[in-house]
Amino acid sequence: MNRTGLRILAGAVALVAAACVPAMAGADCFYDDLSAGSTYALSNSNTARLAQNYAYWTAMAVGPVAPDDWDLSVYSSAAAAPGCATGLLASSAAGGSVVDFVMGDFNGSGNAFGTYYAKVNRFSGTELTAWFQWDSGSDALVVNDLPITRAVTNLNLIECWDVYLEAGRTYKFDLAHPGSAALKVMLFRNPADAPYWAGRSSRVLETATTANYVAPASDWYGVVVVNDNAGSDTYRLAIGSCDPPTPLASGIVSGAAGVSAWRSFAQVNPYFTAVAARSVDPAQDWDLELYTAASGGAYPACFSSYMTGSSLGSGQADFVVGDFNVGANPQGTYYARAYPFGAATSPGVIEWDAGNDQIIVDAAPITRVTGGSDVIECWDVFLNGGQNFGINFTHDGAADVKVMIFRNPGAAYWTPRSGANLTSSGNATYLAPASDWYSVIVVNDNGAAGTYKLGISQCAGLYSLPSMQTLFSTPYLYAEIHPTEAAWTVFGALNSPDETAGNWDAQIFRDGTGGVFPACPSTLIAQSTLPTGVVDFVAGDFHVNPPGYYYPFTLQRPGASNNVKLCWDGGAEVITVNDPPVDRSGFFVTLLESWDVFLTAGQAYTFKFNVASGSGLRLALMRNPGASPYWAGRAAAEFDVPGGDHPYIAPATGWYGAVVVNDKINEPGAFTLGVYTGAVAVESGAGFSTRFASAIPNPTRSGVTFGYELREPAAVDFEVRDVAGRLVAQVPAGRHEAGRGSLVWDGLTSGGSRVAAGIYFVKMKVAGHTTGNTTVVML
Repeated sequence: MNRTGLRILAGAVALVAAACVPAMAGADCFYDDLSAGSTYALSNSNTARLAQNYAYWTAMAVGPVAPDDWDLSVYSSAAAAPGCATGLLASSAAGGSVVDFVMGDFNGSGNAFGTYYAKVNRFSGTELTAWFQWDSGSDALVVNDLPITRAVTNLNLIECWDVYLEAGRTYKFDLAHPGSAALKVMLFRNPADAPYWAGRSSRVLETATTANYVAPASDWYGVVVVNDNAGSDTYRLAIGSCDPPTPLASGIVSGAAGVSAWRSFAQVNPYFTAVAARSVDPAQDWDLELYTAASGGAYPACFSSYMTGSSLGSGQADFVVGDFNVGANPQGTYYARAYPFGAATSPGVIEWDAGNDQIIVDAAPITRVTGGSDVIECWDVFLNGGQNFGINFTHDGAADVKVMIFRNPGAAYWTPRSGANLTSSGNATYLAPASDWYSVIVVNDNGAAGTYKLGISQCAGLYSLPSMQTLFSTPYLYAEIHPTEAAWTVFGALNSPDETAGNWDAQIFRDGTGGVFPACPSTLIAQSTLPTGVVDFVAGDFHVNPPGYYYPFTLQRPGASNNVKLCWDGGAEVITVNDPPVDRSGFFVTLLESWDVFLTAGQAYTFKFNVASGSGLRLALMRNPGASPYWAGRAAAEFDVPGGDHPYIAPATGWYGAVVVNDKINEPGAFTLGVYTGAVAVESGAGFSTRFASAIPNPTRSGVTFGYELREPAAVDFEVRDVAGRLVAQVPAGRHEAGRGSLVWDGLTSGGSRVAAGIYFVKMKVAGHTTGNTTVVML
């Protein structure tokens, strides 16, 4: 039967237990006009009137109060009393206190749209009324879709759907409910493309749990769930059949929206292969099974000759790995079934990687972008038995990616994810038990976006270097750093303090693998090659450098011993011009430390580097000469000086890197470091000097607090000007007593509007004379 007409979505079901307002039709006949989905109390021999206008199956039901038995009849026309209805279409008299109902087919050339009449009759019992409900049926079930769930009460008698079944196919009807309601699912079929009405006894299938049905014809069938004992419950209903498997293309993700997804893949490459499934929602769980035969299994496991499966919890992909190298699995077509575990309602994704890629040991790393359209990637790698290999795996972004290694111990080989020999979310070391081809898998467990790099090296595994920790190392520490701050970062190395000769250089690389031993990283970015006896360091400007992982390396020069000290400062500390100095009056035992300082083009500054102890302490200032990514060695410093006052005129506006190094690490030192503009104030006998003390915070997104000192009482104000010299705001303080004070500029112009982002010059005036100035950066 062909479906015609426009389907209209049903409204929300309203459960109403009240008599309808009757309408006169004939001398003594009254009709209750009904709405679909609502529940009504009807008296014995009441005739209800309803209008069917949807091209679906419809159902009308009466539910008695036990132990009464009520029946139902449906008519085509109104009539005079006492019958009040004529043209009997169908009746239902199931007997006992169960729901009697009548089904009508309004698809194609079935019943005509219009008004119909339902009449209830108390066959036995004493109750004056029974519940009546009509479902106009404007809903459809989809074969192999995720189950529908419903909650029912004593006022829910029946629900009706259409489902399209194909001739000759076997369908499994699955009804599950935890409560005590007597729920049943039933199936109705119109045997001809003609008007059709039928009572409950005409069902072609009934089950309270699961049952199979072979459709005799391709058509729209009517499905109902009835609540025979008026119980309260929840239920889950699904209809499934074995669809032909959909072929997978290597590296292409396939969506899966139903209760099961049947896929096939043709493995013709002599490599490892992998097939994976994952829920779109990381909080839900999809599982995976693998078979060798395309048919022979009952729904939902429609394949046969089961090989293995992967069934882990939510938040991760399930996958299986197979070995097609010589002597392992035979090439051919294989079959994968992916399905949601339990009551999962989220769709899934499936991906197969035919595996025709290799990783070369000590080659440059592989770089990938991953996201929602990626689940798994598979490579082969040949490892020599008895040797340690560094698995260099780094990643950025929200993607939950992991690297795994699988080994076939011999002959045919399929294994689930749980059979991995190594699983890691970062760098690792792997001892190969035998010389053979191994499978390397990277899986994206949550479908989020990110990037990763993967390399395998015979150098030792990479060590994640902590920030601001001076380490003692023997040769060839293969380290990585991960700068995360928008700041200058610095890595340095110095030969061990008990060595009087020898030299170690500092290098920074972009990639963790690909270099020839001993410099196992590759893509050199910058290095420092100063003579022996000083700290070699490289500095990077991460105000502009791309984020990610970088690889520092200490290069041993001829004649150097095997002992080296190294340190990395990840940045994030700031020196504010004209603020109190950084105080390292305790023992400075680290190799180096760095700070960011914002300087303005053309402004004269004094770097006050007061060294109390430590003959090896020096101050270097690093500058990025452009707006591009920048790394440079110590030799590129603007200045590299011992303790004292050091004037400097900034050639450009921007963030500079101030680095203090200890060239004699065996002599702990102590120092203070500050940066100032203008003349240095002389303290009065009272312990205070007249000066512009601070501007905090700086940079800022809103207000700034200006701190000052007065040697004697005076009138104080502050002027804020833009880079063109225009007066933007004035912060008057009036007359103030000697000592320390502060004023707040709210970041507004004199007219009350917020200033634009940029650089602003602030002058402190005492009795009308400028006594100090600074620069404020408004973000």
